Formats: sequence, structure tokens, C-alpha cells
Amino acid sequence: MGSPRPNQPAAPAAPSRPAVPVARRERAARPAAPAAPAAPVAHAVPAPAAVPAQPASAEQLDPSTRAGREAVHQLVAEAVKERNRKAVSVLLRAIAGTPRLRIGQAEARRLAPQVVPWLERGVPESELTRALTDGLPDRILSPGGFLRYRLETKLPPVPEAAPPPRAPYAECARCCDPIPEPGICRPCAGLGARTPAVGGGQAFARTGAARVREAMQWVRAGKGVGNPVPAG
Repeated sequence: MGSPRPNQPAAPAAPSRPAVPVARRERAARPAAPAAPAAPVAHAVPAPAAVPAQPASAEQLDPSTRAGREAVHQLVAEAVKERNRKAVSVLLRAIAGTPRLRIGQAEARRLAPQVVPWLERGVPESELTRALTDGLPDRILSPGGFLRYRLETKLPPVPEAAPPPRAPYAECARCCDPIPEPGICRPCAGLGARTPAVGGGQAFARTGAARVREAMQWVRAGKGVGNPVPAG
């Protein structure tokens, strides 16, 4: 029997790798997902142009039909609403510089019917402001009631209609010569002789121009050559 071998040192153990979690191994083995396609770029679409409202035709406003009556009522309601909106704006501007008369939008809308007559009579905003803000009492308990009182009591009268403009001259009802007032001229009435224009066209033009100037002078002076005889 051979002699026993002396004890040899054991080979060093290989270093151990850290354990990889199962979930990580599964993710590593799973193929990468394809990249999502890029979203298409949205191009701005221009807004459609506003189509102006067409005025209602005569057929659409026919009061003998139900649709026509409804259209008429709608137009009237819109006109009243616009009129009251303007009245509210005018009233609030008129009292803007007077804190003691400050009111809200709701109170101004209730006072709009009292402001409308001022606008219909052509009263300037400056005159309306003076009527509402001049000579305020020492104490105002209700600005809305105070404004209503002044709008009703200080409303100016309806202006008288202007007389129609007077014609610069009239024509004789028989010979059509210019005269200051309607009727017939003195020669046509047998109260004077007519001087005929003798000469060429230039002389006739001068005579006609002189007659027109004379008629205009009659009008400015408020009298005629003798009193024109009214057409009988």
C-alpha cells in the first residue's frame, strides 16, 4: 500500500453572482414595444366668415300669415330692446359723475322707458345731465325714485314742427314769369304794360336774368311791385 498523500489545500470557490429577480428576467426577455407613430399635426382651419343677416322680405312680414305676424313681433321686440339698451347707457353716463345718484344696471333698465322720450325729442346728453344732477337736495333716500321723478317732471315739451321752406319765388299762372307769391303778374292782370325784350339771344338772357334778380329782391324785401293779384 502506498503511503497516504499529504493533505492538499482546497481549490477556491468561484464567486457567486447575485440572483436576478424573475420579473427582471422576464422584462429583459420581452421584446421592446414598437414606437408609437407621431401624431399628425393639426392645421388651423379658418373660421367661416360671418354671413350678414338679410332683411326680411315683404312676404316674410305679411301680417295676414302667422309666420309674418311672428316676424313682425320679433322685429319690434328687437327694436325696443335696442332702444332701451341705448337709454340705459345714456342714463348711466349722465349720472356717472354724481355718486349720490349711483344706481345699478337693474334700476337703470327699469328707468329706461322714462329716458326714451328724452332721446326721441333730440335732447342732448349734456342737457339731460343738467336736468338730473343740478340743484340736488341735501338728502336723497332713493336715487332711483329721485331720478324717476326728475325724468318725468323735467321732460321738455315736444318741439313744434318747422314750417315748410318757402319757395324763393313763384311763377305767374298765365305767363310763367317769376313773381314773389303764387298768383298772376300785374301785366297778366291788366294792371301794367309788359315791356317786350327786343334783341338777340344775349339781350333776352340779360333781360331774363334781370327779372330773376328783381324777383329775388322782392322776396328779400317781403314785398312785390304792386301786390300780385291772386289767380282767380
